[in-house]
Amino acid sequence: MRTKSVLLIAIILISIVSLTACSSTEQFFVFGTFLDMTVEGVSGGKVTREVFTYMESLETLLSPTVEGSDLHKINNAKAGESVKCSPETMELLSIVEVIFDLSEGAYDPSIYPLVRLWNFSGDKFSQIEGKTPPTDEDIAEALSVVGFDKAFTIDHVAGTVTKNAGYDGAMLDFGGVAKGYAVDKAMDSFDSKALVNLGGNIGAKGKEYTIGIGNPRDSATPYFGSFTLSAGELISTSGDYERFFTYEGKRYHHILSPSTGKPSDSGLISVSIVCTNGAVGDALSTAIMVLGAEKGKALIDRINDEFDLNVKAVLISTDLTYEVVGDLGFVKK
Repeated sequence: MRTKSVLLIAIILISIVSLTACSSTEQFFVFGTFLDMTVEGVSGGKVTREVFTYMESLETLLSPTVEGSDLHKINNAKAGESVKCSPETMELLSIVEVIFDLSEGAYDPSIYPLVRLWNFSGDKFSQIEGKTPPTDEDIAEALSVVGFDKAFTIDHVAGTVTKNAGYDGAMLDFGGVAKGYAVDKAMDSFDSKALVNLGGNIGAKGKEYTIGIGNPRDSATPYFGSFTLSAGELISTSGDYERFFTYEGKRYHHILSPSTGKPSDSGLISVSIVCTNGAVGDALSTAIMVLGAEKGKALIDRINDEFDLNVKAVLISTDLTYEVVGDLGFVKK
């Protein structure tokens, strides 16, 4: 179920009125989702194709399913074997380490064994009838190799990642941060006004755009509400409606708690993060889905205290009530 496409449609419908006649819009497919770029200026088409090519190279580096990628090498390495990584991977790991620490492990890129166990990985997931949750025994086995700080040693001087002893089965996945990072890099490539949307991770360059947040429950209503995304800001949204299956009347979604090994049950069903760093926003949206509203707001406060990122948020709860953190100018539909 590609519910982020609902967000994509909402974005196009709302923001199209603000585009000038002299703009170029192109769509590509990368990171397992659609990439839409609208760039103002006569050379916009050439630039978007160059950005797409660069994003393809990032996917080759960062995807755990692409043979030869940094993550594929790390995940298939034995304990004690150091893997030399690209500067991009090491840069992303530095962000991951910060969010892992500040969220107290609520965002943990080492949950990939759990993601695969639940069949939520991009290469294995399909929205079909008959899916069943894994057994508690299987979850416990996968959890035994989860723990970013325990399973891996990151050496930023040498540019290497090493699996620690006893964690041969440990694996990393940047699914909760890579798209935001890619949008960051795309925005750096544009000299003109631009809007980039990579599967719901959206960045604005040079001007503001009106953005719609997808409705997490009512597919008949294209978006839950809207706000103005300022130039230089990016938005990332995580929700329990993106990938899920239903078994015996219960919804099992793809945002897994690193502590329980099961889908998060924090009372939140959608988290949208707006800030000036897409990778941070991407990771935060996942972490706060796991933490819940109160701990999530405390995490936002810690991030804003330590970094100049101006993090804001829209938190939607199970009963469809919502809370806005920061000055977003959010308007409920």
